[in-house]
Amino acid sequence: MTALSPHSFFAAVFLTRRFTAFRKNIPPSWEKRFGNNEAIRALGSFGGTALMMFGARMAGGCASGHILSGALQI
Repeated sequence: MTALSPHSFFAAVFLTRRFTAFRKNIPPSWEKRFGNNEAIRALGSFGGTALMMFGARMAGGCASGHILSGALQI
């Protein structure tokens, strides 16, 4: 979530009525795989992060470099 200035917050809430910063946005693939249960989604996210960090350390790098290079490849 990004920080909002007072002007952009006012515009989002009162002018466009599309303020969605606090709305839960679950990707369809996550909802299909894990359902609506927040605890199960949190465990899935934690497990994926643990695997990513393990792979980054196994390759002799750091997790942030692993994330950046993976994002560029996608």
